[in-house]
Amino acid sequence: MIKEEVLAILRQNQDRFVSGQAISTKLGVTRAAVWKAVKQIERDGYGVDSLPSQGYKLTARADTMSEAELNDLLQTRVLGRRIIHFQSIDSTNRKAKELAEQGEPEGTIVVAETQTGGRGCAGRTWDSKPMEGIWMSVILRPTLDLPSVPCITQIACAAVGQALETMVKAVQIKWPNDILVNDKKISGVLTESSGEIDRVQYAVVGIGVNVNQNAEDFLPELAEKATSLKRETGKAQSRQKLCCTILEALERAYLLGDGATGMECAITYCKDHSVTLGRPVSFMENGMEVHGTAVDIDERGGLVVRTPNGVIRHISSGSTLVR
Repeated sequence: MIKEEVLAILRQNQDRFVSGQAISTKLGVTRAAVWKAVKQIERDGYGVDSLPSQGYKLTARADTMSEAELNDLLQTRVLGRRIIHFQSIDSTNRKAKELAEQGEPEGTIVVAETQTGGRGCAGRTWDSKPMEGIWMSVILRPTLDLPSVPCITQIACAAVGQALETMVKAVQIKWPNDILVNDKKISGVLTESSGEIDRVQYAVVGIGVNVNQNAEDFLPELAEKATSLKRETGKAQSRQKLCCTILEALERAYLLGDGATGMECAITYCKDHSVTLGRPVSFMENGMEVHGTAVDIDERGGLVVRTPNGVIRHISSGSTLVR
């Protein structure tokens, strides 16, 4: 708590030194406590000049995902009204669902510098190294029925794709929830919801993006399948700016006509950037593997598959294998 208060004072006085005595007096703590807080701030990646006769001055901002840093950049009306930041957490989705169950309002974001139990589709693990990516979950309360929840995933995929296209080319969407660059996975979306069949109580949209990983940061089995913005552009990128761009794109699509118009635009984007459509796919139905060709994405975000005998199937889950 003291660290956040000291950082707030330094941020308010970025162009000048603030004495340790002045900070300790304002906060009602010892100068030793101020010194410890400054050291913690430096460990978080901030640059702080320290002069015995003058005190402390903030010289460089850290690329952390804290509420204070994101609020300086974020230009949204709903998403990000509250930002809950963790240095480390098992899963931002788990925490966001817990908060949603307790009545947390729409727009709250749970974000972490690292996840120890990050998950992807079908329970797969998601490697979330500290300070290298964006690991966040957004609480939404859409006016949808449960069968329409997959469209939320498509809206999120489109928002991530549009944000990435400000930095790289060759963005691709692999239904239902993967974003690729040059055929390598750079981001994933995990949407989890609760409610009655005719009304969603809440939807939690988890978004993970590889931002500043180097090739050696990926597990050997993923090195040729995954990428990061840094690998694609050749330089480190601001996680804060990308996060805010994603949230702004997500809000634009989600709020358009209470989601209806934005839904159509998002699905169109996902179709236009799809690496799934036109490809052979297989999926499980009644315990049996069914083969077919992906031909469309429907208005609810489901995959439309034509089987060899011409039967059309609408698939809403992610248990589809592209062959």
